[in-house]
Parts: sequence; C-alpha cells; structure tokens
Amino acid sequence: MESPIKLHLKNKEIFMKAINKLIELNLLCWFSLIAGIKRGWASRQDIINYAVSMLNDKTDYDIILIAGGEEYDDLELKLRIKNYINSQYPNNQKQEELFQLAYEKWRLAHLLILSENEFSFEQNLEQLQEIYAMFDYPEDMKSCSIYSQDEIDPIIAMGKVIDDLKIKFSIQ
Repeated sequence: MESPIKLHLKNKEIFMKAINKLIELNLLCWFSLIAGIKRGWASRQDIINYAVSMLNDKTDYDIILIAGGEEYDDLELKLRIKNYINSQYPNNQKQEELFQLAYEKWRLAHLLILSENEFSFEQNLEQLQEIYAMFDYPEDMKSCSIYSQDEIDPIIAMGKVIDDLKIKFSIQ
C-alpha cells in the first residue's frame, strides 16, 4: 500500500496537467496563463509556447517578444505580457472580470481531471476538498464539502458544478 505522502504527490502530478485540459477545451488565454503562473499551475514555458502558437503574419510585436521570452528574466517577461494585455484591454475592470473567468477555467480543468481519474472514493473526496479550498470555497461548490449540511453526495455535487461550468464556457 502506498503511503499518503506518495499518493498525494502522485495526485499532484496529475493535477499539474490542468493546463493541458485548458488547451484541450480551447480555454487557454493570456488571463488563464497569468492566473496559472500566480498559482503554480502554469510555467514560463507554457507562456512562451502559447505566444509561439499565436505567431502569424499579423502578430502583434509584443507577442513576438513574448515568444522569444527564453532570453528574458521573469520580471521582463511579465512586463511584456502586461504591456500586451494593457494594449488589448485598456479597461482595468474588464481585465479583472477576465481574470475571474480565468480562475473559473482553472477550476473546471481541475474538477474535470478529478472526475476523469480513477481514484478511490476516499481519494476523490480528499482531492475534491483540496480543490474546494484551493479556489477559496466558491459558493457553487458548498455541496462538495464534506461538512455541507446538504443531503447530496459531494462527488455528485461536483458533477453538477462541472456541468454548470461547462455551460458557462459553452463546452459540450
């Protein structure tokens, strides 16, 4: 039997692939990348790869610079991304809304990964509690808590949250 520490690390490796789920669902954007960097779900290389994927004959100069980001330190790369975002979305309120949506995208990715893996019931429940906490206890996930007063099974409640988020992002 595996120790809980190894099991936790094994699960962590699975959840580190959440960026692949965002790509698969076509939900990756600059805001989700920045949110992912802040929370440790995305890497510097993910940013560079995304910028490279956007290169074409009409590419914004900032994207070209970001795509060559391997030569920049972290501060310079962040500054170039910030410049690009500010040029595309000069309204700070709109930027804040897009960042909030980005966290919702990450939450969907994490929940989908949990639902698609074959953990034991106890492992699923434990991971669900970690996701619930990691996203600061969102209201729509309160039935996912093991401490909820609801009569619904937390894993079943997770399915409803997933369905609602899929609708929100127009995912079949």
